[in-house]
Amino acid sequence: MRKTLHGLGLMVYMISPHATQAVTDDEMLSVNCYGCHGPNGVSTGPSMPSIAGLERRYLMKTMLNYKKGKRASTIMNRIALGYTVSDLRKISGYFSALEWTNTIAKLDEKRILRGKKIHDDLCEECHSENGKYQDHEIPRISGQVVNYLYLEMLFYQAGSKSMPQPDKMKGKIQTLEPEDLKDLSYFYASGR
Repeated sequence: MRKTLHGLGLMVYMISPHATQAVTDDEMLSVNCYGCHGPNGVSTGPSMPSIAGLERRYLMKTMLNYKKGKRASTIMNRIALGYTVSDLRKISGYFSALEWTNTIAKLDEKRILRGKKIHDDLCEECHSENGKYQDHEIPRISGQVVNYLYLEMLFYQAGSKSMPQPDKMKGKIQTLEPEDLKDLSYFYASGR
């Protein structure tokens, strides 16, 4: 009898307005992303980017590019295929509404300082505010995961067709050595 009452109470709770309002459709769709991008989109991994707080239109465009096979990925292009455009819009809205949180990593101070100089010389024009600025074409990179930043810059430098980038960036990134890219990634990851 007691088991039946508990089961009945649980069923009543689940169909009550409180249970249905507790989690939105946007959040339910987005929870699947936590496995790779961390709880609430804040990465805890060494190479996976944080996505919480990214600009909504940039995030949506990125996910659509994965879905259409226009952006390189190990797995995101396959994951994105499982979502409708409406789903992707909800997911991008959910994560963009969250607050940006810098990732935490032990970083070499000398590399950070060398990266700051490279940023000031080559990158500040587009990635202003030391990489904190973002819009629908430029993602926030300040406070992002260091290994992710480094790998993305290597992809950009290689000029992959499935890694779209502005011509202005192509020209500038070609002038840098892998160690320069590492220094730059340390600077941005520092969140300064």
